Amino acid sequence: MRKVVYRKILVTHDGSKLASAAIPHVNTLANLLGAEVILLQVVPTVEQEIAGLVPVGIPPTVYSPIPADEALAKEIIKDKVKRAKAGLEEIKAQLEENHTGKVSIIVQQGIDTSKIVSTAKKQHCDLIVISTHGRSGLRRVLLGSVADYVIRHASCPILVVRPEGEKYDS
Repeated sequence: MRKVVYRKILVTHDGSKLASAAIPHVNTLANLLGAEVILLQVVPTVEQEIAGLVPVGIPPTVYSPIPADEALAKEIIKDKVKRAKAGLEEIKAQLEENHTGKVSIIVQQGIDTSKIVSTAKKQHCDLIVISTHGRSGLRRVLLGSVADYVIRHASCPILVVRPEGEKYDS
Protein backbone atom coordinates (compact mmCIF):
# COMPACT_ATOMS: atom_id res chain seq x y z
CA MET A 1 0.00 0.00 0.00
CA ARG A 2 1.31 3.42 -0.98
CA LYS A 3 1.86 5.88 1.86
CA VAL A 4 -0.01 9.18 1.37
CA VAL A 5 1.73 12.32 2.60
CA TYR A 6 0.20 15.79 2.54
CA ARG A 7 3.00 18.35 2.74
CA LYS A 8 1.19 21.28 1.09
CA ILE A 9 -2.49 22.01 1.47
CA LEU A 10 -4.19 24.54 -0.80
CA VAL A 11 -7.25 26.11 0.81
CA THR A 12 -9.67 27.97 -1.43
CA HIS A 13 -11.66 30.84 -0.01
CA ASP A 14 -14.10 33.29 -1.58
CA GLY A 15 -14.56 35.58 1.40
CA SER A 16 -17.85 34.00 2.44
CA LYS A 17 -18.95 32.53 5.77
CA LEU A 18 -19.53 29.19 4.03
CA ALA A 19 -15.95 29.08 2.75
CA SER A 20 -14.67 29.63 6.29
CA ALA A 21 -16.26 26.35 7.38
CA ALA A 22 -13.23 24.54 5.93
CA ILE A 23 -10.73 26.36 8.16
CA PRO A 24 -11.11 24.18 11.29
CA HIS A 25 -10.58 21.08 9.11
CA VAL A 26 -7.46 22.61 7.59
CA ASN A 27 -6.17 23.56 11.02
CA THR A 28 -6.54 19.99 12.29
CA LEU A 29 -4.99 18.41 9.20
CA ALA A 30 -2.09 20.85 9.02
CA ASN A 31 -1.28 20.35 12.69
CA LEU A 32 -1.48 16.56 12.53
CA LEU A 33 0.62 16.37 9.37
CA GLY A 34 2.93 19.35 9.86
CA ALA A 35 1.82 20.55 6.43
CA GLU A 36 2.29 23.94 4.83
CA VAL A 37 -0.97 25.80 4.18
CA ILE A 38 -1.56 28.03 1.17
CA LEU A 39 -4.67 30.21 1.31
CA LEU A 40 -6.01 31.17 -2.14
CA GLN A 41 -8.68 33.64 -3.17
CA VAL A 42 -9.47 34.44 -6.78
CA VAL A 43 -11.00 37.78 -7.78
CA PRO A 44 -12.23 38.82 -11.23
CA THR A 45 -10.01 40.52 -13.78
CA VAL A 46 -10.74 44.07 -14.95
CA GLU A 47 -12.21 42.60 -18.14
CA GLN A 48 -14.52 40.32 -16.17
CA GLU A 49 -15.62 43.25 -14.04
CA ILE A 50 -16.27 45.38 -17.15
CA ALA A 51 -18.39 42.56 -18.55
CA GLY A 52 -20.42 42.74 -15.34
CA LEU A 53 -20.85 46.48 -15.83
CA VAL A 54 -22.39 46.07 -19.30
CA PRO A 55 -25.97 47.37 -19.20
CA VAL A 56 -28.52 44.56 -19.36
CA GLY A 57 -30.14 44.10 -22.77
CA ILE A 58 -27.37 45.64 -24.86
CA PRO A 59 -25.63 43.07 -27.07
CA PRO A 60 -21.84 42.89 -26.48
CA THR A 61 -21.15 43.73 -30.15
CA VAL A 62 -23.00 47.02 -29.73
CA TYR A 63 -21.51 47.91 -26.34
CA SER A 64 -18.06 49.39 -26.25
CA PRO A 65 -16.77 50.12 -22.73
CA ILE A 66 -16.08 53.77 -22.21
CA PRO A 67 -12.98 54.80 -20.21
CA ALA A 68 -15.10 55.58 -17.14
CA ASP A 69 -16.24 51.93 -17.04
CA GLU A 70 -12.65 50.73 -17.26
CA ALA A 71 -11.54 53.15 -14.55
CA LEU A 72 -14.46 52.07 -12.36
CA ALA A 73 -13.70 48.40 -12.99
CA LYS A 74 -10.04 48.94 -12.04
CA GLU A 75 -11.05 50.62 -8.79
CA ILE A 76 -13.51 47.82 -8.00
CA ILE A 77 -10.86 45.15 -8.64
CA LYS A 78 -8.29 47.05 -6.61
CA ASP A 79 -10.76 47.10 -3.71
CA LYS A 80 -11.59 43.38 -4.14
CA VAL A 81 -7.89 42.47 -4.09
CA LYS A 82 -7.36 44.60 -0.97
CA ARG A 83 -10.34 43.01 0.82
CA ALA A 84 -9.28 39.50 -0.26
CA LYS A 85 -5.77 40.03 1.13
CA ALA A 86 -7.15 41.43 4.38
CA GLY A 87 -9.56 38.51 4.78
CA LEU A 88 -6.86 35.94 4.07
CA GLU A 89 -4.49 37.69 6.48
CA GLU A 90 -7.12 37.24 9.23
CA ILE A 91 -7.43 33.53 8.43
CA LYS A 92 -3.64 33.23 8.30
CA ALA A 93 -3.38 34.79 11.77
CA GLN A 94 -5.98 32.33 13.12
CA LEU A 95 -4.10 29.38 11.66
CA GLU A 96 -0.73 30.63 12.88
CA GLU A 97 -2.04 30.76 16.47
CA ASN A 98 -2.35 26.97 16.45
CA HIS A 99 -0.01 25.88 13.65
CA THR A 100 3.76 25.84 13.63
CA GLY A 101 4.07 25.27 9.88
CA LYS A 102 4.25 27.85 7.13
CA VAL A 103 1.04 29.63 6.14
CA SER A 104 1.00 31.82 3.02
CA ILE A 105 -1.60 33.69 1.02
CA ILE A 106 -2.15 34.10 -2.70
CA VAL A 107 -4.68 36.42 -4.34
CA GLN A 108 -5.05 35.94 -8.08
CA GLN A 109 -7.23 37.47 -10.76
CA GLY A 110 -9.08 35.32 -13.24
CA ILE A 111 -11.60 32.52 -13.43
CA ASP A 112 -11.72 30.86 -10.03
CA THR A 113 -12.06 27.26 -11.21
CA SER A 114 -9.04 27.23 -13.49
CA LYS A 115 -6.95 29.36 -11.09
CA ILE A 116 -7.54 26.89 -8.25
CA VAL A 117 -6.46 23.94 -10.37
CA SER A 118 -3.45 25.71 -11.88
CA THR A 119 -2.29 27.11 -8.53
CA ALA A 120 -2.45 23.66 -6.93
CA LYS A 121 -0.32 22.28 -9.74
CA LYS A 122 2.14 25.19 -9.80
CA GLN A 123 2.59 25.12 -6.00
CA HIS A 124 2.93 21.30 -5.98
CA CYS A 125 0.05 20.90 -3.54
CA ASP A 126 -0.79 17.45 -2.22
CA LEU A 127 -4.35 18.31 -1.20
CA ILE A 128 -6.98 20.94 -2.02
CA VAL A 129 -9.54 21.86 0.63
CA ILE A 130 -12.68 23.55 -0.65
CA SER A 131 -16.02 24.35 0.95
CA THR A 132 -19.18 23.66 -0.98
CA HIS A 133 -22.03 26.14 -1.06
CA GLY A 134 -24.58 23.35 -1.32
CA ARG A 135 -26.30 24.35 -4.53
CA SER A 136 -28.11 21.64 -6.43
CA GLY A 137 -30.61 21.23 -9.21
CA LEU A 138 -31.21 24.13 -11.59
CA ARG A 139 -29.22 26.66 -9.50
CA ARG A 140 -26.12 24.46 -9.80
CA VAL A 141 -26.58 24.06 -13.56
CA LEU A 142 -27.06 27.80 -14.06
CA LEU A 143 -24.40 28.98 -11.61
CA GLY A 144 -21.90 26.16 -12.10
CA SER A 145 -20.03 24.49 -9.30
CA VAL A 146 -16.50 25.45 -8.40
CA ALA A 147 -16.08 22.36 -6.23
CA ASP A 148 -17.36 20.11 -9.02
CA TYR A 149 -14.93 21.60 -11.55
CA VAL A 150 -11.99 21.29 -9.16
CA ILE A 151 -12.88 17.67 -8.37
CA ARG A 152 -12.96 16.84 -12.07
CA HIS A 153 -9.78 18.68 -13.10
CA ALA A 154 -7.30 18.77 -10.22
CA SER A 155 -4.42 16.32 -10.22
CA CYS A 156 -4.35 15.92 -6.43
CA PRO A 157 -6.95 14.75 -3.88
CA ILE A 158 -9.73 17.13 -2.83
CA LEU A 159 -11.37 17.50 0.58
CA VAL A 160 -14.80 19.04 0.12
CA VAL A 161 -16.26 20.48 3.32
CA ARG A 162 -19.97 20.92 3.67
CA PRO A 163 -20.66 23.61 6.30
CA GLU A 164 -22.68 22.39 9.28
CA GLY A 165 -26.06 23.88 10.03
CA GLU A 166 -26.50 25.50 6.61
CA LYS A 167 -29.65 25.00 4.55
CA TYR A 168 -29.08 23.52 1.12
CA ASP A 169 -31.12 23.68 -2.02
CA SER A 170 -32.86 20.46 -2.95
